[in-house]
Amino acid sequence: MSTSNFVVKTNIGEVYIKPKNNFRIPRFQRQYTWEEKQIAEFWETINSELPVFLGTVIFNVKESDKNIIEIIDGQQRYLTIQILGSVIRDTLLSKGKHEKVSDYKNKANGFNKIFLGTQDDFDENKFHNFLIPGDSIKVFFEKHIQDNPPTLITEKLSVPKGSEEEKVKKAYLKFQNIIEGETKALNFEETFNWLKALVDNRLSKHYFVKIEIDDENLAYEIFESVNAKGIDLSVADLIKNQIFKNVVGSDDKYIDSAKERWAQILENLDRIDFSLKDFLSYYWSSRYEYISDKKLYSAIKEKFKTSKKEWDSFLDNLVANSNYLNIILNGGFEDILGFFERDRNEALKVYNSLRVLRNTKAKTWIILYLCLFRNLDLSNPKRIKSKLSNRWQIIEKFTFLYFQILSLPGNWYFSQICDFCEKIEEKIHKNKTNEVLNLFTSDLYNNFKSKIPSSYSDDFIDGFKSIEYKDDQKSRIIIRYVLNEIEEKIGGNQTEGYDEEKVSIEHILPRESKKWNVAKKTTKPYVNTLGNLTLISKKLNGQLENKIISEKLVLIRESKPNLKLVLELIEKIESKDWDFDRIRTEQSFEAITKRLDDITRKAHDIWCVDLKSKMGF
Repeated sequence: MSTSNFVVKTNIGEVYIKPKNNFRIPRFQRQYTWEEKQIAEFWETINSELPVFLGTVIFNVKESDKNIIEIIDGQQRYLTIQILGSVIRDTLLSKGKHEKVSDYKNKANGFNKIFLGTQDDFDENKFHNFLIPGDSIKVFFEKHIQDNPPTLITEKLSVPKGSEEEKVKKAYLKFQNIIEGETKALNFEETFNWLKALVDNRLSKHYFVKIEIDDENLAYEIFESVNAKGIDLSVADLIKNQIFKNVVGSDDKYIDSAKERWAQILENLDRIDFSLKDFLSYYWSSRYEYISDKKLYSAIKEKFKTSKKEWDSFLDNLVANSNYLNIILNGGFEDILGFFERDRNEALKVYNSLRVLRNTKAKTWIILYLCLFRNLDLSNPKRIKSKLSNRWQIIEKFTFLYFQILSLPGNWYFSQICDFCEKIEEKIHKNKTNEVLNLFTSDLYNNFKSKIPSSYSDDFIDGFKSIEYKDDQKSRIIIRYVLNEIEEKIGGNQTEGYDEEKVSIEHILPRESKKWNVAKKTTKPYVNTLGNLTLISKKLNGQLENKIISEKLVLIRESKPNLKLVLELIEKIESKDWDFDRIRTEQSFEAITKRLDDITRKAHDIWCVDLKSKMGF
């Protein structure tokens, strides 16, 4: 039966310095993450005149009879305190040697015994360390922090950029810089007394709540609860810890494989700037069910319990799904083509859809794509064996309508996608892959239909008209997408406008409008709207520059354009239906507003009427 001990108030000295325990950070616990900012804040805290609450520490004391205590929560602070201790020791060693003080080593070793470890009774060159660091930093930490004397950390010490080692190095140098500044004018004896007062008085003033548990699972549950509102990575770290603990166990022969797979996951996520926490949440929602971040750790632990085989399989699945995610968010056409067995037609549909979805206001569509990619993968023995064909465009168009045009709340969409993925996985699990495609019509499309405006509503009109050109890549991709869809609607080539090497976005009324005899501030409400934008060849775009409309029309006609969007524009301008010349002569922007109204009606057909038809309604 587990026992718990809650010590309401205890200080740094009582927790970390006076007890000469073997503290151990679990092998696969979170890496050292403190930056210089946290180091500076920690120093400011310990120098506060008033006592400061430093948070909670959670210890697993199951092996306390062996004098081993695992730090479940609080390892960042303890590692930092050890780094501070090593700086104090090294400051005295350096200053004592420089001033040729006879007993400087003894006094430096005294601080080493307080912070870092005790000297071996039989060999004065060996020390017993109070802390066993986690695997990821153990060798570096022992060499540069715990060894006495250590291999000194200097600015020139080479460490991988962004690594855990770099964070330890920066923390050490930050403390070193602070203490050197405080003791620069002091001799060795004065420095020793100043540092002793720091340890005796200031470090022991500030307090923790200490929780001791002799049941590891309960300790982690409390940690999760305490850190529910903490930094984003806390739940992800717990999950990582469980994976490594169950995959590797006590047998180190599996450790290299586990580390390699975990490194591959992190590398994939780094490429797309996707957090580990979000990835774990999205994967779980796409494979099993939606679980809140707070409950995700418990759900995963309950799902796999202590089965090494299942945890190992889970790690493999995370690697595979991080690969899918990489393709979904970062894959070029060749990546998509390779995934779809060189089927150019299917790959182009997926790629075009992804180009749009990657630049919408939402991310939750990723959950559905993860589910689909996983179940279309050739290596999956239970994979969906049919093409999704126009289903890719339906997902893309509805998602664009829902988020980009109508700006509807994400929770409904998220719920529908998670439920749909769960139904797909259920069919796959029951070997009914032939029924998966039917789910789109019987389930997903019916739900989508309920959110598609049945009339030419103000919500659609206002939302669509708010789409404007901005000087960023996402905005330009969205504009290209809309204009390409309009191009296809009027009988043109949908894909041509995506080729940025050949086709540009043209402002009919230039953003620099001096030649048009109209003030820039007057054009502001109109110049970046879809009513003033068209697709045009890149070469021609450079020739048109800021010319007035009559001069532009001559150059456009001479170029013999093949885009229907441009041909329609010429026709409407010359017939005076869209009289862009009145902008210059009368400062009337009616041509832009009339063209925007026309495009908006076409857009309603595309994203409402035609979308329903594609879904079979």
